[in-house]
Amino acid sequence: MILVCAPIIEKAQKELEEKIDDIITEKFTSGLVNTVEFFNVEDMVNMAESLISITNLQRHITSSEETVGGPIDVAVITKADGFKWIKQKTTR
Repeated sequence: MILVCAPIIEKAQKELEEKIDDIITEKFTSGLVNTVEFFNVEDMVNMAESLISITNLQRHITSSEETVGGPIDVAVITKADGFKWIKQKTTR
């Protein structure tokens, strides 16, 4: 009986995981991706720094290996200006 049900359970689990991924994409990811398209350079810089800070906090809280954080170098590359430093950490 268990052997017969296993493929059904695995299929249901896979379908549930796909549905959850679709909901996450629809409710959270799509909105952010569509909004970023209209960000100016300053907003993009702020978002990038925030994502690094959030990742650092998440790694710190979950006791994962802390591979993100500390002073951050920020640069922007645009067609008009090319490479431009926004913020450079100081080395001592």
